[in-house]
Formats: sequence, C-alpha cells, structure tokens
Amino acid sequence: MAIDIIGVDGSPEWDAACEFSDMLSEVFRLPDTVTLVAGAKFWGQGKVDVDIVALGSMAKGFVIDQKALPAEFRDRPAYLASFALTVEVKDLPPERLQIVGHNKVLGEYRGTWSDLSEQSFKQKYAAKGFLEDLGLKSPFWHPFLWLRNFPASQLPTGSHNLLGTPLEGRAFLSRLVDLHRDSLRWQAAQGWSHFVISASRSETMASVLQAAAAFRKKIQPTALDRKRVERVCDRLIKEGEQQQQYVQRLGKQLLVFRGRGGSGKTVTLLRLAKNLYDDFGHRILFLTYNRALVSDLRRLFAILNVSDRLGERSISIRTSEKYFFSVLRAWNMAPSDEQEHGYPAEAYQANKAQLLELLRLSKPSELREDATWQQNPDLFQWDCVLVDEGQDWPDDERDLLYSLFGPENIVVADGVDQFVRDQTRCDWRSGEPFGNCAAQVVPLRKSLRLKSNLCRAARTFALLHGLEWDLEVNDEVPGGRIIIVEGEYTKAIHQIVMESHSKAGNSPVDSLFCVTGGSEATSSKFAAVLEAWGERAWDGTQAETRETFPTDPEQYRVVKYESCRGLEGWTVICLEFDRFFDLKQLHAKPEESGLLRTADALAKEHAARWCMIPMTRAIDTLVLQVLTGSRLGALLHQLRAQHPDFVEMRSEASDTPASA
Repeated sequence: MAIDIIGVDGSPEWDAACEFSDMLSEVFRLPDTVTLVAGAKFWGQGKVDVDIVALGSMAKGFVIDQKALPAEFRDRPAYLASFALTVEVKDLPPERLQIVGHNKVLGEYRGTWSDLSEQSFKQKYAAKGFLEDLGLKSPFWHPFLWLRNFPASQLPTGSHNLLGTPLEGRAFLSRLVDLHRDSLRWQAAQGWSHFVISASRSETMASVLQAAAAFRKKIQPTALDRKRVERVCDRLIKEGEQQQQYVQRLGKQLLVFRGRGGSGKTVTLLRLAKNLYDDFGHRILFLTYNRALVSDLRRLFAILNVSDRLGERSISIRTSEKYFFSVLRAWNMAPSDEQEHGYPAEAYQANKAQLLELLRLSKPSELREDATWQQNPDLFQWDCVLVDEGQDWPDDERDLLYSLFGPENIVVADGVDQFVRDQTRCDWRSGEPFGNCAAQVVPLRKSLRLKSNLCRAARTFALLHGLEWDLEVNDEVPGGRIIIVEGEYTKAIHQIVMESHSKAGNSPVDSLFCVTGGSEATSSKFAAVLEAWGERAWDGTQAETRETFPTDPEQYRVVKYESCRGLEGWTVICLEFDRFFDLKQLHAKPEESGLLRTADALAKEHAARWCMIPMTRAIDTLVLQVLTGSRLGALLHQLRAQHPDFVEMRSEASDTPASA
C-alpha cells in the first residue's frame, strides 16, 4: 500500500509513525492509501500536540476478515472505506501505568498521575476543530492510545481504544472495528446487506482527502520569521556570569525584565523560555492577556517545532483569562467550557478573591499534595511561569500566581508605563504571598526592535506630549522611515507602501495593520477592504480568528490597537491614528488636576501613552494615517519638521509625497 509520512525525520514521533506504518503494511493492500502525520499540531485547539494522525482511503473498499468482527456482526460482509485516527504514543514503563476498568489509563509524571485516556479522547475534538477553523468539513475521528512498553497480552478484554506491544495489524483492525460498534448496530437495524466502516458519509471521501491535504501544508517561514527565530534562539543564558545570574537563581528569587516598548521584553522572555526548554527540559507556562499575541507566538513556536505536551518538556502559551478561568473551574468555582462566555465579570472577580483566600491557607509545596493539583497537571505542572506585560496585571491575579507557584518561580516582563487594562501599575514586589522573597530587576534600556530613525521619532513624539521616554537609540541598527498619510489610506498608497515592503524581501504576513473599533470607524472592517482589493487577510479583530494564526505568508495581519502590544512587523500601518488618539483621550479615567497639569492635559497624556504602543511595533517602516486637518495631524507635522530626512507626508490617492 502507499503510505506517506509527513513530519520531522528522526524525531520520536517520526520513529513511532514508521513503526505504525510497518503495522499497517501487514493489513492493507497496494491500492489503498494512507497519510501519517508525525507530530501533528492542532493550533487554536485545547489539545495542540498529537503524536500521529492517520488518514486512510481504501480503494473500492477493504474487505474485513470475519475474525476481526465481533460475533454479532459476522452474518454479512463488512468493508472498510476510510479511517481518520489520532494516535497518542506513550513510552512509559508498565510500573508507571495504571489501567482502571476497561478503558481508562493513568500515567505517572513527576509524581503525579495524569489521565492519559482523557488526553487521548480530547484529541479527536481538537482535530475536528482544527479542520473546521480552516473552513473544511471534518471526517469522523477516533482516538487511539498506543502504550509502546505495555504488553498487549495484558490489555483488558472488551471494548477499548488501547494498543500495546507488539503492535500487530490484526489487533489494530479489531480495535478499529470495535470503535465503530454503534454505527454497525445502526446499520444492522436498518437491514443493510453489508456493513461499511467509514470516516465520512460522503461516497467521494472528500473530507478525508481534504484533511490529508491540510496536514500536508506546512508553515512557510518568511524572511522576518527567520530573523525572529534567530533572535529567540540567541543565547540569553550563557556560560559564566549570566548563567550565575539567571539559572542558579531561578527558584530562589523573582526575576523582572523592565523596559519601554521596543526594548525586547517579550523576546527576552522567549529567549529564556527556549534556553530552559532546550538545556534543562523545563516545562514553561507563558501567560499574557493579549489573544493576538498568543496567536503570533504560537505561530513562531510552530516554526520552531516546540512541544506543548503533558508530562514532557514544553512551552505552553495561554491567555491569562483562559488560564485563571480553568484554575477556578478546577476548584469548582467556574462553569464548564461551554458556559465560559456567559460567565459574569462580577462572579469572576468574586471567585478569584474566594480562591485566593483558600490558597492562603497552604504553601505552594503543600498544594502539590492537594487532590485538585494532582488531577490537573496541565494547569499546575510547570517549572517556571513567564508573565508578559506584568505592569498591567491586576493584583489578585499576581497573588494567585504567587500562591500557586511561589514568586521565586515567576519571571515578569514589565513595560514600565504601557497600560492597556488599567492605569494603576502592578508592583510585583509586593502582595501578601510575595513575603520576603528576593527579587532581581534587569533593566532593558536599548531599542531592540526599532531601527534608529523610528526610535528617534518615538522619542520626539513622547516629548511633544510631555511623556518620559528613555529608550536608547540602537545605532547598530540604522535606518527606518515614517510615512504620514493625510486622508484616506487608498489602494494606490497601499501599493506604494507594499512595493517597498516586498523589495526588502518581506511577505504580506510580515506587515501589521492596526485599526480602531466603533460604529463610526471605517478601519474596523479593513480586512474586508483588503480582500476587495484582491488581497488576503487574517482578521485578528474577530474573536474566533484570534485563537488561530495566519498560515499563509500572503495574508496581511489586521488587529485592533488594543491587541497590538507585543506584536511587530517590518511595516506597521496605523489606520485612523487620530481617531484612536481621540477615543483614548475621551475614555481616560477622570483624574484630579494639579497645579501644573489640568484634567484635560492628563487625558491627552494618557492617550499619547497609548499611542506609544502602536508606534513601537514597526521594525523598518511606520505608516500613520490621519484625517486632513486633525489635531493629531498637526502635531505629526511637527514630528516631520524635526525629522525631515526620514518622515514624509502623503495625501490620499497621491503617488508622490505631499509638499511640505
């Protein structure tokens, strides 16, 4: 038979897929085709990593040996038309496995017993969700749990989805048939003349073939992706002094990386995570409240082929809201996943406070013996927790992390004064659970993302609004330009901007469009505008899209301003930048005016501080689109006057820069 294996040659998943392929070759015929995906990733789903995905299409139907059928179905012919399987492979020795009843398997990792059967069962829903997110019809999936070091002779009798060793074709076929018992009984009740086992109702097997094609598609790294990979893979922890500073003190002190926008706080966290993952086999939880950033980092780690597996070394990137919701649910203080979106904010806040009171009764070391902890290793089995944009976290979530893991196992990126959720700074060196823990603050003062001209312009913009801004220009990365568009961002201007973008070797996905919301905002539907221009777009303004990430390098990324922090692009286009400024000024929390600053001045300062976030997302080119004659547009004219060499003005529908 024709068996195609997709994956990383030489990886453990690849080796397992090769063994699985040998077993399938014992059973099926030459005309039958099977695709095996080794190390499949279902991005955007609850279960991300799957050892093997198996998709089979049987030419003219494969006749199933009567001996492989349960006795009640041996009264008529049976055919296998197709199959769609997820296969979770476990190499634990028998003494670290428990089989409870007929089909529940527990595995021991680091002293904690995890439900491997539940983990396997969730994979079929992850596969279905992954394909549906791609706009494809999903076949019917069945999960297998392959215990490679457990004797097949000791597996329970009866109905289950377990495979042992040696892996034999006849045993696999029997288990596959057994998983379709309900379907076979329905067919018998309907009086069918023969039985059919299929992963699709379609006679053409279109959904199985489309699924196989989807898994064949790989993420093609762009030039900017490769640069980002180099930055993340660069050694943060080196032999000597830095190793003494970071590795030997992890688990003994709180570590804080502090810097302005563009100083590389998130990249520094990712470097640390990658070092700990590669060199020490750590399990690392990365938390941020920004869903768009979660999608962006998951794409990056998909390119890096980083694992997100239970019980093994891994880097798991999650939103803080999703994580704390799951923690509350583990203690029966939150509803099920299906009811998550209807969870009242007041109940969420009250239950966080209730859980915090409960956790204060125990130390993290004592919590590890708690039944809730033991039963939820995917929530609590982490060696280190990395917190992004820590200055903007609520105090109760800080204290919950300290109560669960201890401040000595936390690393924080602190953005100084870039607030999105609140204007009150979170101090990570305070709070009752912090106690007397030692802390180390590492200042990041030099621009890591912005080319030198962009850093100079950002500093000028800050000074024009009276903001403190001490990010040092990195003259080792010269260049950068700003384009101020007065009027509409037209297709003609778009083509001019993107021509320069592509000449630098970049793809559309390496750019970033920031848009504002509201019923009167024209840019909120800009993804549709791009598609009307014949372009492709990944619309991060939609909640259902933010759980995924762009897989096509020809897609332009579109996000709301509130979701752009932590993201970057070679070219960043800020649409309706003046409207964004005005909205943030309007919605600023009322402050008491002082002797030197009025409430209006404080509101403008708040809006300007917000604007510094999108202004520090670009690496090379920053486009700021404003209405002609707007108040912010007038200030941008001052920016151009101070930096005429790299700040230019364009008007809508013009092919040449506007006159000074």
